Amino acid sequence: MRSATVKCLDDGCTTCLSLTKEHYQRLFLKQVIFDKIQNFEFLYKCVNELFNQWNKSRIMALNESMEIVTYDKGQYVYNIGQPAEVFYIMREGEAQSETVIEMEKNHKYPIDKEQWQIKRTTKVLQYRIRRLQKSDYFGHEEILNNNQNRATQVQCRTKCRILYINKADFLRSFPEFTLEEMKRKHCEMI
Repeated sequence: MRSATVKCLDDGCTTCLSLTKEHYQRLFLKQVIFDKIQNFEFLYKCVNELFNQWNKSRIMALNESMEIVTYDKGQYVYNIGQPAEVFYIMREGEAQSETVIEMEKNHKYPIDKEQWQIKRTTKVLQYRIRRLQKSDYFGHEEILNNNQNRATQVQCRTKCRILYINKADFLRSFPEFTLEEMKRKHCEMI
């Protein structure tokens, strides 16, 4: 049974390659394994710089729990108000962590000699918290502080490949002393 149709759009010579299901699955599996090995090597270097003293088996377990996603320039990894359910490590690219600050101002205008009208205006400002680059981790702030929703947003400034892990696996993968160290380092960054 055919699962795809290939159409030649020009009049030139076309060469086709036919793969059996078994060969395709083998190639796909090799790529998945290759990606996991590359991610392990990245995490080994990255995690040792961040958390010192992690052994290879702990990093391997973390690697097995993590997935990778690609974002295009301009895309948001997450927005303010979204559930805080994921921890991220920047694999490639550059992004920006931001928050929104609303500034209210009251303006008082005379209507007549004895009355004043008060007009309230709100100015919304985007405030850049920090630039995120290769090996930077983010998304942990709200998780560590038990916030249900995001107080920040992260937008990609370039094409980004980002490793991520869900909240439950994050809390299970990182021992208590490491979570405390993350809190301390986060406070130093701000």
